[in-house]
Amino acid sequence: MTASPVLPSVLPFVSVIIPIYNGEEDLPDLMACLWRQTYPAQRVEYLLVDNNSSDRTYSLLQSYAKQAESNGLTLRTLQENTIQSSYAASNQGIRLAKGEIVAFTDADCRPDATWLEELVQPFWDSDENSLQDDSDSDNVRQKTSHHASNTG
Repeated sequence: MTASPVLPSVLPFVSVIIPIYNGEEDLPDLMACLWRQTYPAQRVEYLLVDNNSSDRTYSLLQSYAKQAESNGLTLRTLQENTIQSSYAASNQGIRLAKGEIVAFTDADCRPDATWLEELVQPFWDSDENSLQDDSDSDNVRQKTSHHASNTG
């Protein structure tokens, strides 16, 4: 287990998009991982997009959203019922995302507690107290590519 990175005092807002199809069995473990994230709760929103599931996924998501709200987390439940595709569900999340950074994971993935912290850190320019600009995007992409593999 790696130590948590040192985070600046002002952090970017992150939208985490999770497309879900018949994820009833996966939701308890996924939600436990989201609750444990060390990235500040006021700087992240979770957009869980049900993709026309035939099980209890959507009703469970609504229940988790209420639980999240009472714990100070933003968990938005969305639906994509027109097109059966994780891409369509992801696009629905992108359209409604408010974050400066958009991250993705899947319902059957188990992100480590420091996943978002580690994901955001390479984008942050601590000297400027701002997000890095696109001129260094290749460097940022290289630094963050290994973090995405920790989610699945």
